[in-house]
Amino acid sequence: MSSGVHYRERLHEQESSLDPALYRDLQQVLSADLDGPQGEAGTAFAMDPFSGVQVATYAFQLKRCRALGENKIAAQVELDVGLSADRKHDQQAITLLMKQAGEDWQVSDLEYGSKDGGEMSQTLSLKTAMQRQLKDQAASGGQVLLTPGFRIMITRHCAEGMVMCDQVSYRGEDRETGASITLMGSTLYRFCADGVTPCQFLGYVFHNGSTTYEVSDSGLLRVVQENKILLEEQGEWL
Repeated sequence: MSSGVHYRERLHEQESSLDPALYRDLQQVLSADLDGPQGEAGTAFAMDPFSGVQVATYAFQLKRCRALGENKIAAQVELDVGLSADRKHDQQAITLLMKQAGEDWQVSDLEYGSKDGGEMSQTLSLKTAMQRQLKDQAASGGQVLLTPGFRIMITRHCAEGMVMCDQVSYRGEDRETGASITLMGSTLYRFCADGVTPCQFLGYVFHNGSTTYEVSDSGLLRVVQENKILLEEQGEWL
């Protein structure tokens, strides 16, 4: 195992061992597709994605595995890292989140940090989603909502200063498969006693045939079809 620069061009050799969504994220990270000018938007990836540090990796040891549920495990790996082979003085922990794919196992995500060590853990998929959000917000001025299953871009297309807007776009992307859907909708408000003046912003609503997509101001995504809730996920505005 060595620093990320040595396997940028050889990632394809490990494609079968990686979940398709993780493979796409790694391709973007290793090709610096998410980096801005002089790394402005890519500071989260000034690192080797297989260790979470900026220096090189020279050795690894599997420490422990734990079950996460049916056909899923987390494998904690301890890495020897340093500036060079004779200066590998630090150790770094990383967790491989794995799932069973047929008769084989694939790495589905990489988790950095150790909760036991008091650090906030963060996965590669979350890091890449946050980087895309930075780029998209800079380009369109939209908002991004990240839920466990989806990444949603909300953009108002009304004139600046308009409170209520009926030209709002929704682009939802499945974080696992990459499948996406684009809809147009409007803002939602609670009206004052006069029934005309908007008093409280509630969120957004979008329609796709008989299916309604609701995105609340608090970050709740709800998909409803004929009064039946098909999906409900709490997200976070980035």
